[in-house]
Amino acid sequence: MNLNKMNNSIIKMGFVLGFIAIYLSACSEEAQKKLAGFPVALSQRNEIVFIMDKPMWEGAVGDSCRAYFGGDFPVIPQPEPIFDLKFFTPRMLSERTVRKEFRSYIFVANLNDESSPTTRMVIKDIGEEQTEKAKSNEKVNMMVGHDKWAKGQQLIYLFGGSDDDLMKAIAQKFPTITRRVHKFDRGKLSESVYYQGVDEQIMKTIKDTMGVNIKVPGEYFIALNKGNTIWLRSNTQKVAFNIMLHKYKYTDAAQFTKESIKAVRDEIGKFVSTEAPNTYMQINDVDLPMLLDVVGTEKVYKVKVRGIWEIENDFMGGPFIGYLIHNPETNELLYIDGFIHAPSTTKRDYIQELDLILQSVSF
Repeated sequence: MNLNKMNNSIIKMGFVLGFIAIYLSACSEEAQKKLAGFPVALSQRNEIVFIMDKPMWEGAVGDSCRAYFGGDFPVIPQPEPIFDLKFFTPRMLSERTVRKEFRSYIFVANLNDESSPTTRMVIKDIGEEQTEKAKSNEKVNMMVGHDKWAKGQQLIYLFGGSDDDLMKAIAQKFPTITRRVHKFDRGKLSESVYYQGVDEQIMKTIKDTMGVNIKVPGEYFIALNKGNTIWLRSNTQKVAFNIMLHKYKYTDAAQFTKESIKAVRDEIGKFVSTEAPNTYMQINDVDLPMLLDVVGTEKVYKVKVRGIWEIENDFMGGPFIGYLIHNPETNELLYIDGFIHAPSTTKRDYIQELDLILQSVSF
């Protein structure tokens, strides 16, 4: 090859590479992410990563975070947290890239602490205008962002002018943040529940028999069909999933009391037994209370119950979750109940999987 031509080619290549380097340096952060191949956030459900300075995490503010977000999940036999918590400082984040690839983060910062690395990071993210609003109005104490370091991330910023303000914000925003994180996890939860698709035949049987639509995962089978009562089951090596549907006539509002729902559940619990003689399932509201919450709308009245069950005359038990729903079209009640038996493992995630199925009910 002619040496002059080769030199010209090298010079041209140098110009091209130089242009690319200048272009990349001038690109926005968002454009660079796309060019570099933006990672996808990978972590488990019910997991929150807290970002704050270490002294704050080890002090009263950190205690508030652990008390609320790491508090007990409602009504399961052994204590399990609402969320699994992790903690990093901004410096710890920079030490390992993988620490920036979780799904849900909560940043906690005192906006008046100018020496704080977390505060500087939060101010940069939320902007000077929002920072000034927060400093002048203590009610402005939360913002939400997405996809800071990876695709599929949710970032929640909690801020205030003092530790006392932050602890108030944590207590005030805890219900909102909990709902937001669970809603954010819902897609991942649905993937886990319906990884085998749905069983159209079982769904048709339930619709034809009880007039109820429900999205039944593919691995379930009908263990019992008594017309007004249907029992669905699914078994794995770790857990036995159970769903019971029971339809009966609506007469008055007293049927929505805790006592009435307990009586109905104990009645259908007689279908569940073990190999031991004279066994049946019943609610155990002595060791843990049965909780009841109204969760319906004006059009469809619905209450949600949680509790633990046990087998009378045998050693077996676990958590349950149920809904009593009024069908305004037929003036009937549907009690749908999900319960698990998982003696050697944690139960929070399994109960959430059942709850997702129960919430798919419609008339």
